[in-house]
Amino acid sequence: MRSRFEPDRQLTARMVVTMFLLGLVYVAFIAALIVLLKSVVLVVVIAAGLLIAQFWFSDRIALYAMHGRLVSREEQPELHGVIDRLCATADMPMPRV
Repeated sequence: MRSRFEPDRQLTARMVVTMFLLGLVYVAFIAALIVLLKSVVLVVVIAAGLLIAQFWFSDRIALYAMHGRLVSREEQPELHGVIDRLCATADMPMPRV
């Protein structure tokens, strides 16, 4: 199945580099914890806790970083309608808006 959009190789390259650098930040953080704490078990517990917290609160972190707010269907019926149609077309659940 052909897409209407051409693949953007530069965007893909930038995304790969960004993911690599983000992974490098995590590795450096864990290495610093190992050097400072000298306990691999404690480092694993801290790293796992931070990873779970980041996953659990990622939507709230993104909203806070962009000064966003959730809107109800009554506040923004047009926006909710557009997103509802997009989700129906893509067979996806409706996200919080």
